[in-house]
Amino acid sequence: MIQVNGLTKKFGDFTALSALDCTIPAGCTHAEILLHASTETAQAALRFDSGEFTALTPTQTVSDKLPGGTRCTLLRFRVDIPENAQTAQLKLTLPSQSCKIYDTALVLL
Repeated sequence: MIQVNGLTKKFGDFTALSALDCTIPAGCTHAEILLHASTETAQAALRFDSGEFTALTPTQTVSDKLPGGTRCTLLRFRVDIPENAQTAQLKLTLPSQSCKIYDTALVLL
């Protein structure tokens, strides 16, 4: 089971997603984050348990199209999960109000 909480999304005074918290199921050793964003690249950071946020570097960046033809960038991040980590928090930062995030997936393997 993956439990998600702490999800924030504001448009008045702009925030557009603050953090996504999830519980890590036993046995997971890797996390993959997939993000469709507008051509301005969003930044991602991840922390485990109560540790510090670590900026993520995409392992793959691909020009893509959404259904309906909207052009976007697919960013893929892969992270090792520390042994005995129980929670993860994903934080996304948008460089400007014109940057859009179309979808996000956090996959725990």
